[in-house]
Amino acid sequence: MSVLPLILLVFLIQVQKVDSDPTLNLIQKIKEAGQDSTKSALLLDLAKSYYAKDQDTALLLSRQSLEISQREDIQVLQASAHNLIGVCYLIKSDFEKSLESHYQALRIRENLADSVGIMESHLNIGNNYYRLKDLSRAVEEYKISLEFALALNHEKAMGLLYNNLGSYYRDVWKSFNQKEDFDSAMYYLEKSLVYKSKFGDEGGETQTLIQLSDLYEEKGDLEHSSRLISRALELSRANNNSEGILSSLNRLSTSSRRQGELRKAIEYSKEAFQLANDIGSPFQISIAADQLSSLYAGLGEFRNAYDYLLITDQYSDTIFQDSREKIREELSSKYDSDKKELELQKLAKMEEMASLKIKHQKELLIVSFFVAIILLGLLFRQLKLNRKISLTNMKLSETNEIIRVQSEELEESNRFREKLFSIISHDLKSPLSSLTSALELWKTGDLESGEMDYILSVISKETSNTSTLLDNILTWARTQMKENQSNFSQVAVYQIIEEIRNIYHLQIQQKEIEFLNLVPESTTFFSDPDRLTLILRNLISNAIKFTEAGGQVKVSLDEDSILVQDSGIGMDYFQIKNIFASKVSTEGTKGEKGSGIGLMLTKDFADSIGAEIKVESAKGEGTRFELVFT
Repeated sequence: MSVLPLILLVFLIQVQKVDSDPTLNLIQKIKEAGQDSTKSALLLDLAKSYYAKDQDTALLLSRQSLEISQREDIQVLQASAHNLIGVCYLIKSDFEKSLESHYQALRIRENLADSVGIMESHLNIGNNYYRLKDLSRAVEEYKISLEFALALNHEKAMGLLYNNLGSYYRDVWKSFNQKEDFDSAMYYLEKSLVYKSKFGDEGGETQTLIQLSDLYEEKGDLEHSSRLISRALELSRANNNSEGILSSLNRLSTSSRRQGELRKAIEYSKEAFQLANDIGSPFQISIAADQLSSLYAGLGEFRNAYDYLLITDQYSDTIFQDSREKIREELSSKYDSDKKELELQKLAKMEEMASLKIKHQKELLIVSFFVAIILLGLLFRQLKLNRKISLTNMKLSETNEIIRVQSEELEESNRFREKLFSIISHDLKSPLSSLTSALELWKTGDLESGEMDYILSVISKETSNTSTLLDNILTWARTQMKENQSNFSQVAVYQIIEEIRNIYHLQIQQKEIEFLNLVPESTTFFSDPDRLTLILRNLISNAIKFTEAGGQVKVSLDEDSILVQDSGIGMDYFQIKNIFASKVSTEGTKGEKGSGIGLMLTKDFADSIGAEIKVESAKGEGTRFELVFT
């Protein structure tokens, strides 16, 4: 974090705006932030204000936010930082790094069950595949994202997704020229424009306006098309949106070309080419250069056309296309033909046949040189494509493995839930039925004093059983939700045992049990206090339950172990073997009932805090539970 003050100083020098500027306000808040978590969130907000116009600055701020959130283990901010980094790389046309960042964000958001975040990640992953011309994969990601958006009624996301689906149908229409594809593209883009205008998403509105402009021009409504593209360029310049400006200029160039205004189209494409170079976007450079090459060829200026075609080849990240090869051969042929004609006219006046032979040899050398460059370019492009395919396959394998593991975990969780709820449906019904019957008898008012005392003891006992069962269930439920992480700290064992003694004070008194807490008051264990309390409560409850009147329950220490011993009725070999494996419920020495799940949960919680439970018992000789901390 030592570089943070320097970065903020640079921002203060560069921005030079009034105090009301939101960017300056964010910078001031970052300087004043006391907690790292607040600083991480503010850095992310500041990065969002830069990503559309200055991706390098946005990347720097996002990485600083990511570093802090990883150190503080704030997963929500980690996911948001990865997501913004991916968006910046997408604008810079570095699709490999963009996909890597978005997949990292998606993994975190799936672990957090963050529906909005998952929706956003699938949308951004689809945008990358769209740029890579993998349309089927892109549409698959968009559909997943749209399912979440519709379920959440997330209108802003629906605006983005309708735009992307409109783009897809527009591209399909351009390829196959089917009316239903044109109508679908128009429908989705018009819906997208409504949502984006509603939420003031001027960057997204720009892209939709550009695509609709193209469709209206094809429809023959040139006036409406011109209004849309002019609005798009106006919004982009107002927001310093580089991508929007580039898209608008490219669209204006295409429109001018269709109207036969080639020089005007060249002016738009040149401005787009310069801006693409300024922001360092190979993808946009290749688009602008490709347009300029085609426009110059249309004017017969093959030298310029050929130069821009070489630039297109240099920056293009897409698969080599046959049409581009045809254009290259045509331009090269026309250029060589023109050059040959000029040289022949000149040499006809100055040289004899020997000079012509030398000229032909030079031309052959030039052609061979260009052929070698083309072959090297093809080889480099193929190697790069193979590397991308390998990376994609590796990521797919990782994703499949994650899905397989999550599926197994889900099946295991469902099996345990089914088993637990089958227990609840039986064991909650039984004590509640007894409690209801006892209360009905009590309401009649026809009972004598002794009978009333008995009924009240039944109510007390059933209420205690039901409360214990609910405590166990609620503790289990918390661990199954997103609170499943153990929170370890130094725990005073003596105090926990005293609290448990107070809970069961009435049962201890009624059975005249001698309860001994031999744990030193200063003794502490490093563990999760809630889970350790539940384990000891269930072990002590069982000891009281199965100890005869006048017996003894003792809690003590043995090095790294906590011992719970009783002088009760004990267990045989079969009972010990199955005590943690299945639902075993036995009445206590005074007819006390249990839920049958206490010791099952006790075993699970012991495993979760890294402890082991050992049991020693014999019929008529009491039971000894040992909680061993490893």
